[in-house]
Amino acid sequence: MKPLIKTLTVCIITSFANAAEVFSEPKIVCQDYSWDDILEMVQPYLDDTLYVALVMQGQSSNYNVSAAASQAMDESLPKKIKRTLQAIIKENC
Repeated sequence: MKPLIKTLTVCIITSFANAAEVFSEPKIVCQDYSWDDILEMVQPYLDDTLYVALVMQGQSSNYNVSAAASQAMDESLPKKIKRTLQAIIKENC
């Protein structure tokens, strides 16, 4: 019985450690991101119309990175990319 309890305890602790890593907010350094980086990050997940709209908005927002991140947010994006975009928006890059 004791080995079973130890095994379950290790499994639970490992699961929580992995969950904390998955849900942690990424560390953002604004200088590491540009408008083009946002385009490249989201392009595979946006349909052509949304992508073209995002490209066209660049000049009107003076290529502000957090503006790109806001405009790029879409339900079709993977959670990891959404978290990165949210962190960029939060840092007001």
